[in-house]
Amino acid sequence: MRIAVVGAGTMGHGIAQVAAVAGYDTRLTDANPSAKAVALAKVRENLDGAVKRSKLSREDADAALHRLAWRDDLAAAVAGVDLVIEAIVEELDAKRELFGRLADIKVRCRLQDGVTDVRLPVAAEIQVLRIIQEALSNVRKHARATDVMVSLSSRNGHLRAVVADNGCGFDPANYERGEWPQFGLQTMRERAEAVGGRFHLRSLLGHGTRVSVAIPLALERKRTG
Repeated sequence: MRIAVVGAGTMGHGIAQVAAVAGYDTRLTDANPSAKAVALAKVRENLDGAVKRSKLSREDADAALHRLAWRDDLAAAVAGVDLVIEAIVEELDAKRELFGRLADIKVRCRLQDGVTDVRLPVAAEIQVLRIIQEALSNVRKHARATDVMVSLSSRNGHLRAVVADNGCGFDPANYERGEWPQFGLQTMRERAEAVGGRFHLRSLLGHGTRVSVAIPLALERKRTG
């Protein structure tokens, strides 16, 4: 298996290191060219430390380094790989842009006026971002869509996030294995409920899919009040 890791920060180069040690040909890339030296130096430092602690042989450490390759260009990094792992900065615009480049799908973003001033607890913000990320991943893998709209709004005391695509859609009550995975849908629902939110899925065969989540803004008021 060939793996590409996009994003060379602490999580990204750590994932790349683990994959290379496990025997996989691994490519690492980052939009910031200066990240290369730092990431590769950290991987070497970690592997050297593992050798000193007798967790890894010198031979295996050198083999892992040989399997790990840096690519300056995203297209070169992901070309021909079996798995792409995204580990970039936790920002919606950055993830939306990367998704569009990887999937060759037009991704639009609609923000209600003033929504950028809305603040949730960090844990809730991360869960919303992860739900959007999972929804986009499912679109890329299963929807056969050409257009995706990500919208954020603040209404009736809730922050609402919606991911809607124009893909093939499915019957949520009776879908076959290989379509939108039940595990992924359940994970999104659990993420929303973990921060007091609601998750809703609407899909119709041949007419796309709409994933929405509503997180109560009262979370922030309770914490700061």
